[in-house]
Amino acid sequence: MAAHQVCCPVGLPGLDGINQLEVFFHGGGQEVQIRSRPITVNVRPLPEAGRPDDFSGTVGRFTFKATPTKREVEVGQPLSVNFSISGVGNIKSVAEPQIPDLPDFRVYRAASNESVTKLDDRIGGTKIFEEVFIPKRPGQIEIPAFSFSFFDPQAERYRTVTTRPITVKAMRTEGYAATPELPYAAPDIQIGAEARDIRYIKSDPGDLDDHRELLLTSPLYLAVNALPVLALIASVVARRRREKLAGDIGYARARRASREARRRLSRARELAADPTAGKFFAESSQAVLAFIGDKLNVSPHGLTGDRIRELLSARSAQEQLIGDIIAFLDRCDFARYAPSTVTRPDIDQALADAENLMVRLEEVGL
Repeated sequence: MAAHQVCCPVGLPGLDGINQLEVFFHGGGQEVQIRSRPITVNVRPLPEAGRPDDFSGTVGRFTFKATPTKREVEVGQPLSVNFSISGVGNIKSVAEPQIPDLPDFRVYRAASNESVTKLDDRIGGTKIFEEVFIPKRPGQIEIPAFSFSFFDPQAERYRTVTTRPITVKAMRTEGYAATPELPYAAPDIQIGAEARDIRYIKSDPGDLDDHRELLLTSPLYLAVNALPVLALIASVVARRRREKLAGDIGYARARRASREARRRLSRARELAADPTAGKFFAESSQAVLAFIGDKLNVSPHGLTGDRIRELLSARSAQEQLIGDIIAFLDRCDFARYAPSTVTRPDIDQALADAENLMVRLEEVGL
């Protein structure tokens, strides 16, 4: 039986999505073009009937609950409430619950975080919004129930879930007095000429400028005293960085990944002028593989397309980026074994693609 070699380049320029399969036999070869079947996706619009007023475009199946960090707080002090939205759907696109103006509270947005999970090939997770409520008056006051609406694709209708009201005990602080925003009056508070802790505003404050020159405000004094502090901080940071590089191999590899990648690409540019393009594409491919290996603290040797997809998917990399990386590596492999088909524009494009892929990998946090 004659030995043969199969090369399957993916994404070569000018093929318009057609994969070329070249089979080389001893004494001859045949080029065959194959085409995959098209995939049709039916995208239906969201129905207008029954759409709630507070619907923000969320699709899936979710639960909604509110959990306060405490139920007793002094007037004017913050109280955090965590609004948790959990379920199946695109958790990253879930919008913040709508909180109207409340007469008894001032409300501020604090933070939000999310965790994405997969269950039976379906994406879901939990998104938590932290809101800060500051009571305006003392007494038993209530944070009302809030609603969250979404479209349930299984039931093919809109759903609205509601939290439970939260009762808060707002305690009166010492010396608390009413203001236009805080309508509460304390009988033992006096405002008048006999008051010791309140004085009326002067109509003529006089000369408020301080004409004395303070040594602390002198630029020379500040610079002389700041230099030793800055030097100490720089030495501490440098020492900790050296200790971390010496003790954490993964961190050290990630730190030098960009430098090593630039060195390999520089070597690839030198090989671009070589009559055989195989060495150039081998160095370009190894530059991308070594960059991924250093960033993820894995060996670049034996990194297959499936292994790269698994590692990058675990770090929430986009499918488009993963596909571009695999296509680039396949293109380099094909050029190494069929260098006669490579042109100068192919080499220039490969250099640009390698640099672009490394920049995109940096953007996803590798």
